[in-house]
Amino acid sequence: MAPLVAAPPKHLLQVADFDRGQLEELLGLATRMKTDALGWRNAHAGQTLACVFGKPSPRTRLSLAVAAQRLGMLPLTLRSDELRLGYVDAIAVAGLAQVEVQRLSAAAAVPVINAGSDDHHPCQALAGLLTVRERFGRIEGLKLAYAGGALNIAHSLMQASALFGMDFTMANAAGCRPQAEVLIRAHALAERCGGSVDLVAGPEVAVKGANVVYTDAGLEVTADLMARAAHDAILMQRRPAQSGCEVATQQALIHTLIHGWTSGV
Repeated sequence: MAPLVAAPPKHLLQVADFDRGQLEELLGLATRMKTDALGWRNAHAGQTLACVFGKPSPRTRLSLAVAAQRLGMLPLTLRSDELRLGYVDAIAVAGLAQVEVQRLSAAAAVPVINAGSDDHHPCQALAGLLTVRERFGRIEGLKLAYAGGALNIAHSLMQASALFGMDFTMANAAGCRPQAEVLIRAHALAERCGGSVDLVAGPEVAVKGANVVYTDAGLEVTADLMARAAHDAILMQRRPAQSGCEVATQQALIHTLIHGWTSGV
C-alpha cells in the first residue's frame, strides 16, 4: 500500500530530522495509540529494543519500557559499553552527549531514537505538542513561551514549534542561550512554515499572550506571571510528564522508525 507521507528518516536525533507532514502523521499515530494502548502488541512481536543510558533516568527508562512492551518488543536496559549492535532491532539512547548519539547512529544498521541528549530532547518536545493539540485542537498559530534552564528541551521545542507554524518565544536567561546553528535552522523552518522564533529579555516578556507556558526547574511560575499569558493558557513543566503522553509518543516513534507509515497503520 502506498505511504501516506514521505518515508520517515532512519533515525530520530533531533525534531528537525522530520518534516511537518511526517510529524503531523506521527502525532496522529500517537493519538490512536493512546485510545487503544494495548491494540499494538503484535506490531513488533519478537523484536528487541535496546535502551542505552549514559546516566540514571528512571522516568525515561520506564516510559521506554512501557512503550516497547505495548508494541510487543523486549526492552533491554544497557550501558553504552554493553551495546552489541547486531543483536537488537532498534536503539533508544538517553543521557549521552549529542555527538555520541550521532556517532552511534552512523554505525548502527537499525533505527536510533534520541530519548534525551545534552543538546536535544525530541521525544519530550513531541509529547508536549501532543498535549497542546489535545487541549486546543490545533498547534499552528498558537504561541509557546519557554522559560527555563534546559537547553536540550529548548532546542527541541524551538524546532517543533517552527515546523508546526507556532510563535515561539524564549526567555534569554544568562547561560541558557540556544546554540547558533540550532537557532539559525529554527528561524529558517519558522519562515517556511509560517511561525516565528524570538529570544526576549525575560520570562515576563516571553509569556505575554502565550497559549502555552513551558518551564523547567530553573523558574518558579507565579500567578502574576501566568496572568500575562492568554486567558486560556496552559502551563507545562518538563517534570513530571503528562500522564500517558510520553509513552504514546515514544511508542509511535519506535513503530514509525522500524515500520514506517502505510495506509494500513
